[in-house]
Amino acid sequence: MMETKMEAPAQAPAVPLGRKDPCVIPLTVESINDFIDVMSVMHKWRITTPLIRTTFLCQAGMTTVATVNVLSGYACTRSHPLRIESDYYDRNIKVYVYVDSESNDLTYGGLSLTDEIVMTMGKFFVKRNYVRVKVENNSSTDAYVTITFPCHMISLAVLDKVFIPLLRKACMDICSYIGVDPEKVE
Repeated sequence: MMETKMEAPAQAPAVPLGRKDPCVIPLTVESINDFIDVMSVMHKWRITTPLIRTTFLCQAGMTTVATVNVLSGYACTRSHPLRIESDYYDRNIKVYVYVDSESNDLTYGGLSLTDEIVMTMGKFFVKRNYVRVKVENNSSTDAYVTITFPCHMISLAVLDKVFIPLLRKACMDICSYIGVDPEKVE
């Protein structure tokens, strides 16, 4: 009969206190929002997280504008998704989405409404004033257009003292990791 010896499994070496763990979780806009959610419970920060959904009539041959205002004293920091749906789709219906200014056009010159549109807020994920949707309905049929997007509204104090510094730190960490000085890129 053959005898088998069992050896104790090797134990992972202990990480000395004060030494940085090599595993790092990168900060994203959404992970910063999650962090702020937790901190708001602990510190009673002012946040609200409504799901914005509004439907408006876009008459045939007309241009219709719908504006969803951000609450005074707050900023919306959710980056995605923005959904645009309709009861009628046609290539002759063009949709534009603006954040805080007509120059901040998420659609880069408009999108034809031939199917549901799902988009992110891109570089305009911090909304301080409004999200505006303009619909040019050059079809022969009226359309009810619905916009839906989740909001993560935080007080301007939390935005300026926590969100923006964390975002800036995350960007600097990523740039240093890849060896780029963001001030010297362009």
